[in-house]
Amino acid sequence: MSEKALDTLVSELARSLRIEVPAKRRDGSYKLRFDNRHNVTLSSAPGGDILIAGRLSRLPNDQTTRNVIVRECMQFALGRAGSSKACLSLDKQTNALFLHRLVAPDTAAMVFEENVSDFVNDLFWWKSNVGSQKADTSAPNASATTTPMQFLHPNMLVR
Repeated sequence: MSEKALDTLVSELARSLRIEVPAKRRDGSYKLRFDNRHNVTLSSAPGGDILIAGRLSRLPNDQTTRNVIVRECMQFALGRAGSSKACLSLDKQTNALFLHRLVAPDTAAMVFEENVSDFVNDLFWWKSNVGSQKADTSAPNASATTTPMQFLHPNMLVR
């Protein structure tokens, strides 16, 4: 995908959301902040697709707690696999969980906006649920909890 296609889609997204076009970062990506707490990065991915990515959380240093959170997240990811196009990943270098989604470079601007909206909703859901269970087995089953989805509008750009 050419940088121009990403630039165009980001410009159209900003126009549609009635925000300033974010500044392009040195690595060619764009970063937006939704609801003052959800950072989303838009960048070119190897192979030409557009990568939408966001960090969910850092994992704790305690191995037992980290294993409980990763196991919980794998269960959530399996449960959401049929309804979400976002993928969960673990970055061992930074000890953090990330959510990401690939979008075709020839996506129409309106469809791209819907993809970003869906991703932000997924990011919101994941941040609301990651680590919600304690290592204690008496904790209520968080996978039975549902969070109403809503599109979060950007109100602050991250530079």
